This record gives sequence, C-alpha cells and structure tokens, in this order.
Amino acid sequence: MILELTAEQTAFKQHVEQFAREIVAQRAAGIDKSGEFPADVMHAAAGQGLLGVTIPKVWGGLGKDYVSYALAIEAIARASATVAVSLSVTNSLVAEVIAHAGREPQREQWLRKLATGAAIGAFALSEPDAARTPRTSRRRRSRPAPAIASPAGKSGSPTPRTRRS
Repeated sequence: MILELTAEQTAFKQHVEQFAREIVAQRAAGIDKSGEFPADVMHAAAGQGLLGVTIPKVWGGLGKDYVSYALAIEAIARASATVAVSLSVTNSLVAEVIAHAGREPQREQWLRKLATGAAIGAFALSEPDAARTPRTSRRRRSRPAPAIASPAGKSGSPTPRTRRS
C-alpha cells in the first residue's frame, strides 16, 4: 500500500492551499457574518476546477482521484467550512451521482455546467422540523402507519398464534 502522495497530488494540494489562502480565507469571516451564499468564491473555485475535481475531463472536470479530492476539500475547509461544504455538495451529492448513475442525457445536460460553475449543486431538506442541517433534523411520520391485517382478519398489530396439541 502506497501511503505517500504522488507528485501530481502534491502539486494539486499546494495549488488548492494557495487558492484557499489568497481567495477563500480573505472572504471567510464575511461569509460567516452575512450568512449569504458565497457565489463569488464558488465561481472563483470553479475557475480552479474545484467544482468537478473527480468528474472526467470529457465532461469539463479535472478527472482527479479521490485522494486529490479529499486534499482539496481539506485545504478549503481550513479556510472556510462553508465553502468546503458547498464544494462537497456540488462534487459529491450532485455531480458524482450524475456521473456514476445518471443517464447519458443527464450527463450531457448537467456535468459540464456543474464542473465549470455554470450550475451549482444543492439539496433540500423538505420535512417538517427539518432544521438548518441534516444532523439536527427531527424526523417524524406525517401520517399514521397503515394498519396491518392480523391472521384472524382484524386490523391492528398481528398477534402470534400458538398451537394447541
């Protein structure tokens, strides 16, 4: 097992660390204070290929491996967790899913747009009491569970039958 970074991974890591220092870190406090989506930083990240790190080059991505992707998210997270999470949503929750499980027309419609920043990936919590984050969500059923017919034909919970000898 090779536990050292390749020269390409090291160079990519250094490039992303520089971007994080020069661009992301300069805006981090303002992003956190305003609570607004950092569209300017995301578009700058797109210009560096950070919205499509593992997406194949034919779809406008960088075509990098997952170690490189992890290094990029880690470097960005040191400067701004908000930007890192936003990048990971576009990369992992949206673009990766389309790249690996989408149909060809979906790939054609979305991957290049996502990888280049023409579109930004998102997800929504739409349940009651969904909260601000998935971690703090309180989930509940909106309807009662359907009744189950018991062996005796009565609705409700099935009751076990015992056999008499």
